Amino acid sequence: MSNIGLFEQGRQHVLSIRRVLDFKDFPLIAKESYTRLTDFMASRNLLPSGCPFVCYHNADLEHLDIEMGFPIAQEIESETSEVQCRTIPGQRVVSALFQGPYEESDPLMMEIFNWIGEHNLVPEGSIYNYYLNDEERPKEELLTRIGVVVG
Repeated sequence: MSNIGLFEQGRQHVLSIRRVLDFKDFPLIAKESYTRLTDFMASRNLLPSGCPFVCYHNADLEHLDIEMGFPIAQEIESETSEVQCRTIPGQRVVSALFQGPYEESDPLMMEIFNWIGEHNLVPEGSIYNYYLNDEERPKEELLTRIGVVVG
C-alpha cells in the first residue's frame, strides 16, 4: 500500500508482555495479553500514546519470542512481573504499510527483506507490526505498519 523506505524511529516508552510460544497459540495469547495490558492501564488511568504493536524477536515458529504492547507517554513502574515498562531506543527501521488480512502480509515482508539486501543494510532481528485500526473492520481494510530494525 505504501513505498518501502528507511526511517529513523525515535525512542519509545512501552508497556508490554513478552512471551515465548508456539505460533499456533499466538491468537489466544495475544488476546489475553492485550486484555491484561488494557486492564493494567485502566487501573492506573494510563492511556496509550499510539497503536498496539507486536515485536517478533526471532523467527522460530515453535519457540517464537514475541512482545505485545502499547507505546505510552512516559516511563512508569509496572509493579508486576508480567507487564513491563521499558524504553525502546531510537533505531533505524525499514518500513511499509500493508492493507488486508494479517495472515496475508508475508509477501510484503519478503519485499522488505529484499529491499534491505538491495540497499546493503543488515537486519538486526526485530520485526515490528503496528496495528493502525481495529479488528472490527472488514479484513480487507485492516492496516498494519511493518518495520524491520536495521543496523
